[in-house]
Amino acid sequence: MMRPAFEPALLRSSDALRFDALHVPANRRSAEAAWYDVFALDDERYVVAVGNVAGAGARPADLMLAVRESFGAPNTPAEPAALLRAAEARLRHRYVTAEAFATATVGIVDRGAQTFTYVSAGHPPPYVRYHDGSVAVLPADGLPIGLNHCDHPSAQVVVDLRDAALLMLYSRMLVEASRDVEDGFTRLRTVLEDERMLHCTSPAAWVARHMLGDSLNAETALFVCMFGRSRPAPAGRHPHWTASWSFEATAGSSNGVRRAFLAALTSKTNGATTLDLAAAELIFGELLGNVVRHAPGPVDIVLDWTNELPVLHVFDNGPGFRSRRKRERLPQDDWSESGRGLFIVNACATEFEIVNREGRGTHARATLPPA
Repeated sequence: MMRPAFEPALLRSSDALRFDALHVPANRRSAEAAWYDVFALDDERYVVAVGNVAGAGARPADLMLAVRESFGAPNTPAEPAALLRAAEARLRHRYVTAEAFATATVGIVDRGAQTFTYVSAGHPPPYVRYHDGSVAVLPADGLPIGLNHCDHPSAQVVVDLRDAALLMLYSRMLVEASRDVEDGFTRLRTVLEDERMLHCTSPAAWVARHMLGDSLNAETALFVCMFGRSRPAPAGRHPHWTASWSFEATAGSSNGVRRAFLAALTSKTNGATTLDLAAAELIFGELLGNVVRHAPGPVDIVLDWTNELPVLHVFDNGPGFRSRRKRERLPQDDWSESGRGLFIVNACATEFEIVNREGRGTHARATLPPA
């Protein structure tokens, strides 16, 4: 059963971008509800969101309203990570207990820039199908809304949509209907690879029919953005994306971000260069540990995978780095911890450099090595 149609004045379809969506009710009572939403920020940018809500007294309308209110709130930047935090604060204010929680993917499709900027809160990953027939899974991490009091900042991901034919967000039941989640993800990729889907009236209905059949034990929501052909994307394997995390550098936050970093690296498996994940984790841990020890406070981490090899950037606000030689050789004292981490990073990374930012801290840049 389709949800009410979008308002045509707000969401004008064109050859460059059109939307399709489907909401399928459960055939029996379920403790989990599914929802989707879309609205225009301006003529070029559209907020899209899909999620699940569960728990005592949980209502999809509350989360949808919180997301919409956050986009119109004063002093809130129009970026998904900040907006999801604002939405969570509004939900916490409404729910006195922590019995209700939600998962969601919230993002902005920018038709002019041809990008999708999003953040995931414990929700299944978005999929992109390209005009060449390839299908890619995008990174997804973060904790559900209602649980983000833990030290686990969500990544804000920017995806290059050039050459993309379709972007799909969906609720959990789409891949969990068979009770085998891994099989659900495999089947979803196969369905999206089918060329016939792009030529049917409703791609969302096509996907639902092939994925769900009669297995409607919980509500399901799908949202699809379809794109016309555009200027070519950069050379290299799809997808091209950049993920970023901003948080206070503490020992507690390091563990959560490390897991999210590894999850982002392993998400790009469709023909991408095979990475030395052990070396990548070591590089990440040493660089972030260096910030925790010597420059505690705000830190920004960027994982840029827009070329063949991903590049890790770490920006801190500490006093800066005094010596380049400290990373080129081990310390003279075998028991000294100082300088050993940067030496390890320099040895493991394909390329590595550290730049002082003129009183604004340090920028460490490491190209992660192939296997």
